[in-house]
Amino acid sequence: MLIRTTKELGALVRDRRMALGWTLDDLAMRTPMSRRWVADVESGKSGVALGPVLSLLAALGLALDSKIFDLSGDHELDEHLRGLEASEGP
Repeated sequence: MLIRTTKELGALVRDRRMALGWTLDDLAMRTPMSRRWVADVESGKSGVALGPVLSLLAALGLALDSKIFDLSGDHELDEHLRGLEASEGP
């Protein structure tokens, strides 16, 4: 699965949790994070620290892998990066 946004990462976490038959509370108990934090990750909230996210993925039996792809002409990535810059403000 190609993940480029926090929403896509959140969908991966939610889908895996549900495939395991776990509730938000079940997953939160397996990590040092709160139920609310797990829900924020699943909803794609930006600004969530990477370290705890990696711990969350490990609790779900998931790992991240990277892929190099051609950036020339990647308009979707360009749009995403412009959106991030705009949301950060001046």
